[in-house]
Amino acid sequence: FSKDFSKEFTFICRYLNDLDDYSRSNMSDSVQNRIGFEGDYIISSHTTVFGAYDFYQRDFDPGSQATINSISAGARQYFTNLVFLDANTGIDFINSFNNKDYTKPHFTASLTDEIDETTRLSLAYDKRYYTNSSTEDLFDYWQTSLNFTKRVFARMGFSASGFFGKGTYVSLNIEDTLKGINTGLSYDIRDNIRATLGYSYSETTSNDASREYAKNVVSAGINVEF
Repeated sequence: FSKDFSKEFTFICRYLNDLDDYSRSNMSDSVQNRIGFEGDYIISSHTTVFGAYDFYQRDFDPGSQATINSISAGARQYFTNLVFLDANTGIDFINSFNNKDYTKPHFTASLTDEIDETTRLSLAYDKRYYTNSSTEDLFDYWQTSLNFTKRVFARMGFSASGFFGKGTYVSLNIEDTLKGINTGLSYDIRDNIRATLGYSYSETTSNDASREYAKNVVSAGINVEF
């Protein structure tokens, strides 16, 4: 939900729920709930700043729970009408699965070039401590990604991205390397309705061979704007 209170200030509220149900008997199912609040303020035509608070809670069944209280601040800076930088940094207050408390920084940044009216290219970097859906431990990771989008026809768009990253589980001392690609097509059925079709491939290698896997995902969806 977002609301413009003025030409300069926008308030945003978000909620997300993830449910992961595994068929393997040696893996616990997990649920994550996230709620967040954000305020964006336009200082000038070239600069926008924001502040945000997000709360994450992940529960494993069977298993334990972890929570993260995250405070962030950031900005978008236009260098030209087509090139801009997004940067976001902050502090996460974490109560982990082992009932230990951590205070950890996080940082994300992305550089975007809107090459023309139909083409966008961006390079992003992300560094934080996080929870994932398969392991009851904090994951200290970094990741880089390259994203490309193109409006092929008036109603059809194409996107492609690739990522590479590494991380370490804090308590288990397991080191994972992650890489993958994503591709997608979108079609504007109406001005406010968009159909999407996507394919992704991801691969994880690890110092624990039992954790290594490759995953193929095909997805389809409908986005409706009100």
